Amino acid sequence: MNCRSVERLDHGEADIRPLVMVVVAHPDDESIWVGGTLLRMRDAGIHLVIVCATGKSNPIRAPEFLAACNKLNATPFLLDHEDGRTSPISEDFQEDLFEIKRKVAAASSDILCVLTHPPHGDEHRHPQHLDCFSLVKRWARQNNLPFGVFSGRLATDMRHVKSSSSSSCVEVFALSPIWTAPIIDLFRGVGNRAGAKSGTNSAPI
Repeated sequence: MNCRSVERLDHGEADIRPLVMVVVAHPDDESIWVGGTLLRMRDAGIHLVIVCATGKSNPIRAPEFLAACNKLNATPFLLDHEDGRTSPISEDFQEDLFEIKRKVAAASSDILCVLTHPPHGDEHRHPQHLDCFSLVKRWARQNNLPFGVFSGRLATDMRHVKSSSSSSCVEVFALSPIWTAPIIDLFRGVGNRAGAKSGTNSAPI
């Protein structure tokens, strides 16, 4: 697997902050679609792990992605699946996610939530955004992880991503600065608990 992690994972130091894994198809998706929300998560004391399926070999986009993750104090994992509208993201991506989960679990708290592109693929309806949604949703549920999407659409447009039989699917409408009440309450609660453990106060969301 092609990935890169920052020093706090490589050094094996424990991180007790609540963790959110964000999975995107391309470098810059994390900034375009959910950047403002990720800043709010950072300021609330959330440990962000950002996984990007493509772009590791791109001499321009790779450094930009890593710089964005640095601004977010996020742990980056930059992979090298083929980029392009006619290049489906391989099923092997789920194996990459499993390996990332293993590495993260060895150095951090449990994953609070996994977020990715919505089922409509954002306004461009990019096929690789659709792939990301499908693969990440399946992987998250196989691993019994809370799953959500970031989107600027209204809740009425997203009915088909709700889970009627399980509370593990969290709807997130996170195109900055729009938030849904459930995710605000969730992050506020875990942020307060993390602050109490570490003796620090997290910024309110």
